[in-house]
Amino acid sequence: RGWSRWQQQCQRQCQWHIIVSVLVGAMISEFAQVHADLVQDFQEISSMPLRGCSLTIGLATRSSIYMGNLTVGMSGQEFSVLTDTGSSHLWLPSSGCDSPPCRKHRSYSEEKGRVAAGLQASAPAPIVTNFASGTLQGHPARDRVCVGQEACQEMEILLADQESDYPFLDLSFDGILGLGATAFAASRPAFNAFVLTLGPTMNRGCLEGSSSSLRFGNLPGSQDSDAPVGRRPTRSETNWRWMERPQADGLEKFWLVKVLAVHIGDAMAFSCAAEAEADMQGCIAILDSGCGDISSPSSVEERLWKGLRLDGSCEEVAGKLPPLRILVEGVDRRSFEVVLHGSDYTEPAPLLLGRRKRWRRRCTATISTSPSIADVPYPVWIFGQPFLRRFSVLHDLQSKRVAFEAHWDRHSPQMATVSQGFEIAREEHAVLTRGVRRKPRQHSVAPLVVDLAVDAA
Repeated sequence: RGWSRWQQQCQRQCQWHIIVSVLVGAMISEFAQVHADLVQDFQEISSMPLRGCSLTIGLATRSSIYMGNLTVGMSGQEFSVLTDTGSSHLWLPSSGCDSPPCRKHRSYSEEKGRVAAGLQASAPAPIVTNFASGTLQGHPARDRVCVGQEACQEMEILLADQESDYPFLDLSFDGILGLGATAFAASRPAFNAFVLTLGPTMNRGCLEGSSSSLRFGNLPGSQDSDAPVGRRPTRSETNWRWMERPQADGLEKFWLVKVLAVHIGDAMAFSCAAEAEADMQGCIAILDSGCGDISSPSSVEERLWKGLRLDGSCEEVAGKLPPLRILVEGVDRRSFEVVLHGSDYTEPAPLLLGRRKRWRRRCTATISTSPSIADVPYPVWIFGQPFLRRFSVLHDLQSKRVAFEAHWDRHSPQMATVSQGFEIAREEHAVLTRGVRRKPRQHSVAPLVVDLAVDAA
């Protein structure tokens, strides 16, 4: 009789264990499905520390840039370069360039280059690249480029024979490192992904030893990857989330995300579902680390500016401004919300002279109209440094997709999480000055400074 009772009790316990196992298995399966967008371990090969610099160009244009150092050639010529995810070439000044910006910066010696002459002879015409501000014209070369000590490969370089004075004469870097989606398509680098982290900048000068960095490495799950495996990172990669890459003709060389909606405070400024027409008009955003703005289609810009009160210094008004909430699409059609606080999308404007001839500092918002892009008939968003400072961004060179990782939120003592909405904050930045929409006052030089800034833009 005791043996029978023990058997019955054991059967009941076994049934309960089976039920628990089934439930736990279902929960694990559901967790794996929900978190299918988690990035696999990023295996770092090499890193490039970046310096976040804030500088003034011309009379009233401020800009934030992120620079790092790389070496070119077997002789190890060193250059400081701007990191730019909005372009796809490495530009360096040529030794034969006579433009004032070239004479101011270090130039690439073609005599030390291994295969520069052959490519120059085969180039049918000069290569011209128009940036948001400034133009470079030059010819191709090919040499060994090292970003860090481990990530070295032979790749194409564009050598500038002419550089426009604005803005390159006032910039402190030698060249531009293009990190667009097709940046390394012509070569087979030792890495298949890179992580860009943009930290805070100072109001003036460069911030040495900041949290800004450019890390190169490999994603084991990336397709067509035969790159060597590097060392494993020391920090957790569990907060990464993949973003969906929208299909858009003419934008193949850019890193893209899909914009679902944008709110300024509680007011909706843009809805992809409500306002988008054919070809996803207005629903695509380019991630551009060389841009200091949140640039929107012209039809949306006025709605973003509506309700912004910028009278006073940024310290006075930043806490009173409504948050800018951007909803982007992740994989499997899940949405993620990025929140920019007032201190994230504002910057101090240049000093202006008031009616009583006293210098006073104003505050301006880093919101602008996105420029037109060649061969793209519809407007796009450009998410620049205010957006990218929110998190580290992983760029997969194989799938051309990006993943976001949360930084520590300075508005909360806990790590910002990624769920239906996540909120990550960084320090404010400096960018192209926007003219103040006010009537010119008599006996004031402020309208003159504003007009010059607008014309320069």
